[in-house]
Amino acid sequence: MLSSFSIRSLALRGLLTFCLPLLLACGPSSNAASWVTDLNTAKATAARENRLILVNFTGSDWCGWCIRLKSEVFDQAAFASYANQNLVLLEVDFPRGKPMSPEQADANQALAQRFHVQGYPTLIILNPQGVEIARTGYRPGGPSAFISQLHPLHSQVFGSAPGSSTAGAITQNAPKDKEEAPSGLFGWLRKAKGPAATGETLKLKGLSGVGANRLALINSESLKVGDDARIQLGDRCVRVHCVEIKDKSVLVKLDSLPEVKELELGK
Repeated sequence: MLSSFSIRSLALRGLLTFCLPLLLACGPSSNAASWVTDLNTAKATAARENRLILVNFTGSDWCGWCIRLKSEVFDQAAFASYANQNLVLLEVDFPRGKPMSPEQADANQALAQRFHVQGYPTLIILNPQGVEIARTGYRPGGPSAFISQLHPLHSQVFGSAPGSSTAGAITQNAPKDKEEAPSGLFGWLRKAKGPAATGETLKLKGLSGVGANRLALINSESLKVGDDARIQLGDRCVRVHCVEIKDKSVLVKLDSLPEVKELELGK
């Protein structure tokens, strides 16, 4: 017959067996990359430690390509190892369900307008002074392909990259096949030449209806005046707001941009 002490010991052992994995799972991960949410903080750290700033404009809880990029690249230990020595990571989030303070939302909106962001995910690489040097969106290939394209930018800006021994080891493991990791200094990174041209791929394909029921077919989405739609453009998801429907054109506003864009039928 078990004593009361033995029963308590067994109960405690069972409780630890059940809870310990949960505690470990909830605790901080040493492999996780560290993100900040303030540009001035990012610039100060980048200047002090000779790092580049990687800005991730994302819709973290609704944008499919953003979620895929996080899973395939940002959550991987290889990326965290590289980023913790070579990058300052700045997240500029536009969630639909996740709570966010009004101050942070306003700051994120201001950054999106400043850098002419028209869709998510948009990744912008800045020097420590906050000047854009390249941008991209989602691309396949995982952390190795991603790092192999980012790493040469350090030499361009600093002459050599901090933590170069670790970064070099990771870069050497990057895929060599052109289909997996595009060749060239920037590969899938686009040199900064002003605002992204994502909105230029939107097409007004048709107009129908009369009066309040008038519809504009933009790409594959039908919108009335006042409607919003999320339209996938390659690797980006763009929010399109229908402002006005004319006889042969439609006026729209795109993600984070205050100006109105006119799409003409057949153009």
